Amino acid sequence: MEHFREFCKTDWYGRAIIAAGEDYSCMFRSMTVAVNLLKRPNLVPQTVIDDFFAEAKSKFDVDMNPGCNWKQFTAFLRKLRQHGTALKINEMIKNNYVQGGRRGPRVLSELTPDKGVTDGLYIVAAYNVRFVGHAVVLHVADGGQRKTIIDKGKEKPVEECRWMNFFAFVRPFRVW
Repeated sequence: MEHFREFCKTDWYGRAIIAAGEDYSCMFRSMTVAVNLLKRPNLVPQTVIDDFFAEAKSKFDVDMNPGCNWKQFTAFLRKLRQHGTALKINEMIKNNYVQGGRRGPRVLSELTPDKGVTDGLYIVAAYNVRFVGHAVVLHVADGGQRKTIIDKGKEKPVEECRWMNFFAFVRPFRVW
């Protein structure tokens, strides 16, 4: 399988098929990446993530390791609020800047300040051509002119993220 993955990554289509996350905890990892970029790791403590995973397993027999849906993630955001985080939880829950029906990385390029997307960080959930979902961090800078995706320790312009085929959401990551 490893050889197959390396073989497929040699062309744009191969990269698009398997570029989405394989660790399944990407929603939580993207939050951790965002707080580290802000140099405020205490906003999303690993202990809260671990407690949330343990509670989901013990109370509801739900294993969060294979991934989570939006309803489960909002439960996690409420858990962060109970912990006293300075994140603007309601803004994250209520605001989704993706227009339905649009596909491809151009969707992120079309997000502008007049549509509510200003300089800052955003959590993005997208699917590849096989509808394997993955969450990453979008960094918007220079008055909305520069947009980069941060994933797996690398920063790329959105135009290079061709694996992004369909977007579930682009949500603001704001701090009080």
